Amino acid sequence: TRRSSDLVKLAHHGSKNNVSRELIGSVDCGRYLFSSNGRIFHHPDPVAVSRVVVDKSDCELLFNYRTEYTEIWESSRLQRRFRYTATYPENSDGGLLVDL
Repeated sequence: TRRSSDLVKLAHHGSKNNVSRELIGSVDCGRYLFSSNGRIFHHPDPVAVSRVVVDKSDCELLFNYRTEYTEIWESSRLQRRFRYTATYPENSDGGLLVDL
């Protein structure tokens, strides 16, 4: 069953083992939140983020930290090719306010 949502917070900080194509395909949503500072497990995994951008065109990726693991998604070339946008916090302390 497909479910519609304003925002999906991805499980386990964007672990590739917990973000499957089946999960992404089962949700009707255009905004995906990756909540991780990357310190311990280096999340979000690029594979997990790729599953979102490949299967959900015109989506928004929201990252609550700007890190070496999230900055790759800021690439304008990738954003044009896969038709997504990336949103980051305004300051380096992290945190993101999301209007629903």
